[in-house]
Amino acid sequence: TGVVVTVLLAAVFLDEQITPAIVLGSVLILTGTALMCALHGGVSQLMDSENHWVIWGTVSPALQAISNMLAALDKTPVDTSVTTTIRMLTVVVCICTLARIKEGPLGRQVTLGVKKLSSLIIGGVILGVSYLLMYEAFSLGKVSAVTAIVRANFLITTMLAQMIFKEKLSKKGTAGFILVLFGVALFVL
Repeated sequence: TGVVVTVLLAAVFLDEQITPAIVLGSVLILTGTALMCALHGGVSQLMDSENHWVIWGTVSPALQAISNMLAALDKTPVDTSVTTTIRMLTVVVCICTLARIKEGPLGRQVTLGVKKLSSLIIGGVILGVSYLLMYEAFSLGKVSAVTAIVRANFLITTMLAQMIFKEKLSKKGTAGFILVLFGVALFVL
């Protein structure tokens, strides 16, 4: 959904053209993603508690697309590391606030071992670098193409999950993976 929202917003606010290749790429990405999602009971069971993750997984990239569009619209000559830092600090405040509302005092939640804390810190550094690179790409390239490429990170995640966790894709999931790959390629061309 994030790719589609970004394509539409980029067309409206940044005058980026929606070409037939972008339309086809968007359709392939959405179709492929749908095939990769293994819903318990099918689409008709979307509102079941087992499938709520699909709703959050659909809304999240749409919100990210809006955030990315705001970043692309801001042409203020400020280093992307500064703007990314401000964004990340805002995220931290939001997460802490939501965690406090949902779970109560934060002290109860901070019982992390050294291994878990190290993993979180390393992951945070990697994520921070990825956001710096992404916002730099937004300042240099077409927002819709950058978003499609960045959102393709789940292709890499899928491959790593197969290698590390031995997760298997169904035939539908494999077909979806291939469709997303071709869809992203259409944005790059």
